[in-house]
Amino acid sequence: MKNFILLITVFLLTASMLNTNETLILAEKQIKKVGEIDFRLGELFKKNLSTKEWSEIDEEDPVFYGDTIRTGVESKCEIKLIEGSTIRMSEKALYVFEAGSDDYGKILHGTVWTNVKKRDKNQRDFKIKTPIAVAAVIGTRFRISYDGNLSEIAVLDGKVNVDLLEDKKKEIKVLEEKKVNKKDSIKTDKTKVDDQIKKGIKSKFKLKTKQKNRYMLKAPKEVPGPYEVTLSEWISIVKGEVISIRKDGKYNKFKTDAKLLEKEWDNFLKSKE
Repeated sequence: MKNFILLITVFLLTASMLNTNETLILAEKQIKKVGEIDFRLGELFKKNLSTKEWSEIDEEDPVFYGDTIRTGVESKCEIKLIEGSTIRMSEKALYVFEAGSDDYGKILHGTVWTNVKKRDKNQRDFKIKTPIAVAAVIGTRFRISYDGNLSEIAVLDGKVNVDLLEDKKKEIKVLEEKKVNKKDSIKTDKTKVDDQIKKGIKSKFKLKTKQKNRYMLKAPKEVPGPYEVTLSEWISIVKGEVISIRKDGKYNKFKTDAKLLEKEWDNFLKSKE
């Protein structure tokens, strides 16, 4: 009996130690340093997983995975990442370095400029997300923004690969399946109307006859325009190109003046002087 109790005690202690180690590993991953504040102008705040309360931060303060950074009105900051890249947050921006993630953050609101250090073959792509899309680069300068409805990515130089988040793809697929089911239901109603007409019950179903005629109208062919195509796989944009993606996954890709993008970049540098 004593041996049995001893075995149970050893088992419980071992299990406790394993759980403790797993907790420590998770905690270590969550508080891993990702960079520090290199420049600040105006109000700058941070909250993390432990406090969940906003506290003001300044230049040279560290930034960890799990931290959310927020800039105030007419404020901006620059975050220097340990791996060498730079993230510049414009005013009223909200950016989170997700705990347990291998990506380099997610913009929840506002505009962020990124200068990504050129990657070598052994380094993984630099990825930044919005609630809609993900941008993957190997070395370039680009602007990424999110206003609650649209994600927009503009390339100053180099190339950026863009795709929808996997969760967003699943959400869109569910909505599309619902639309298909609705169309099938309409087709079924049309068939019923046709059967009723064939039976000669015309007077009683005049309203449905009108409905049938409406089904028979053919819509004119249209050339797909902006936001008519859903982003379904990685698409590349290069210097001077912009991609704007709606919450429903439809996107518009167009060109802009690269000089204007360069001017925006330079204006940020002037504020540091």
